[in-house]
Amino acid sequence: MSYQVSIPPELAKTYEQLPPSERHPIEERLDMLAAAAEDAAQSPSKAGRPHAKELAVVSPGTHRIFLADQWIEYRVQPEDHLLQLVDFGSWSMSPLAHKTPFSARWHSAGQQEDGWDNEGGGSPPFPS
Repeated sequence: MSYQVSIPPELAKTYEQLPPSERHPIEERLDMLAAAAEDAAQSPSKAGRPHAKELAVVSPGTHRIFLADQWIEYRVQPEDHLLQLVDFGSWSMSPLAHKTPFSARWHSAGQQEDGWDNEGGGSPPFPS
């Protein structure tokens, strides 16, 4: 049984009113995520550890991703083989997109950059 993409009724009207240039990338990404969820379900990882792909975008639960100027929130429900659109929006229309970044406020106030020295240099090596 393959994963189905579901758009709940409360989002369907708004979703359908999106211009094709905004709706098509969302449709393509949802279809890709549903296929990835199905692939992950069909080929469980070895040693009981999840695939990195599963952890990033298709593990059970709710996730949010960004597509250019858009964001989508979706829920993966493996028990129902369902990938459900939860919400979506435009990043540039978000109130957060219009706030001045802290660094810009800091520099415009005439403040000098803080700095530090990593005396010992570099990151510790990763164990093999």
